[in-house]
Amino acid sequence: MDKLTIVMVKALAVVIFILLFSGVFLLGRFVGNTTPWYITTSLLILLIVRWVYLRIKNSH
Repeated sequence: MDKLTIVMVKALAVVIFILLFSGVFLLGRFVGNTTPWYITTSLLILLIVRWVYLRIKNSH
């Protein structure tokens, strides 16, 4: 991959991460009655980070 593609992928990953984080945060607050929102949030963030890491690792 050339540098432009890498930069675009990184920017896209950041945007998606922010959107997912805010969405998960709101969802966690909404479902906060059954499970603490921070547990749901941290679990989903870990899954997202792992998925992104695997995608980047496999692309090289």
